[in-house]
Amino acid sequence: MNQLSVIAEQTVVPYTAPPPWRVLTEVGYFAGLCALLGGLAVVLIAVLPAHRDHAQSVEGRERHTWAIFPVIGVAMLPLLYLQEAALAARSGEFAFAHGLRPDVIGEFLTAPKESGEWIAESTLRLVQVVLLEGAALLAVAAGRRASRRLGWWALLVGVVGEVVVSVPTAFAGLVVDDWLKTVLTQVHILGALVWLGGLGVLAALAVRSRGSASDAAWAGTWSRFSVMAMTAAGGILISGLWMSWQHVGGFGEFVTTPYGRFLLLKIVLVGVMLAAGGYNHVVLLPRIERSLRGGDVPTVRHAVRAHFPKVAAFEATVGIAVLFIVPFLSGSARKESGSGSAAPFDGRILLIGVLLIATVLASFWATSRLAHAQARRPHLSSVPTVAD
Repeated sequence: MNQLSVIAEQTVVPYTAPPPWRVLTEVGYFAGLCALLGGLAVVLIAVLPAHRDHAQSVEGRERHTWAIFPVIGVAMLPLLYLQEAALAARSGEFAFAHGLRPDVIGEFLTAPKESGEWIAESTLRLVQVVLLEGAALLAVAAGRRASRRLGWWALLVGVVGEVVVSVPTAFAGLVVDDWLKTVLTQVHILGALVWLGGLGVLAALAVRSRGSASDAAWAGTWSRFSVMAMTAAGGILISGLWMSWQHVGGFGEFVTTPYGRFLLLKIVLVGVMLAAGGYNHVVLLPRIERSLRGGDVPTVRHAVRAHFPKVAAFEATVGIAVLFIVPFLSGSARKESGSGSAAPFDGRILLIGVLLIATVLASFWATSRLAHAQARRPHLSSVPTVAD
């Protein structure tokens, strides 16, 4: 590498804060996507199976659970339009008000491909819009008919719609780092959708369903979601650490660059969510299991009807705060500090990645074993019930 290329690589790129319209449209879009895909996942994988396991599969019960999705599906349509308007404005570097015009969005979604591309990026974006609109409408239909089949189709179409824009438009010159970025970015996004969306929808369902479902059914729901959240959090941790290494050259950049400070705040908020989820998994869920085994109805009722919904709502609120930080994570701390790009993928980085994955899996295994040991302890006495 010659001296000129070294100087170019170490050029400091000043941080530029996103305009308010970009922050609001991006937060609204991802919040809607969280509710749509994360909500569908948690209802199909946690809520309905748990309720059926405890004789809560009557038609009225399922219709009550599905009733939230027509609202989510309809709300997703304007949020998707606003997001495309914002992307069009950013692409053309013009005012957001101009990007709101349907013809401008149409031009943005039908721009021709560039030389060397097998497909235009705009075409992938158009496919995404069609698929996400389809997922939203399928969710509306699933909610109106209380149909699991339509719900699964909505989830599948929505997930494909989310990941389709990550397909490379050209394969020439791609290296391992490019593929890692593509895969781990989608792992990060999908994990966040399941975790944040599941929390928000569960909190809403728990409030709407007070008294209409058994305590045991809701205990099973929270237990199933705990496994989903742990899996999503694992993907977020692994992908997030890799992405942080790509964008932050050293610990000092966390406090000396705007990008690093926003990322550090995001990490702290995610840590708060992990701590709340860890407490539920290691302390509260085992307590519920012991109480169910001991017939301690007051403790179970307070936990599933009062405590868990409040914690889920708190975590979802923190998750919204995280979403508000995401638009400010543009560029990288490496560029802002002039420290240069991250080292290319090699055997040393592979070894570190394997050790990191093994560490995360080992920590989750230890957490599960601790929770299991807590659940096996004898139930001694009930916890005083706190008024809802």
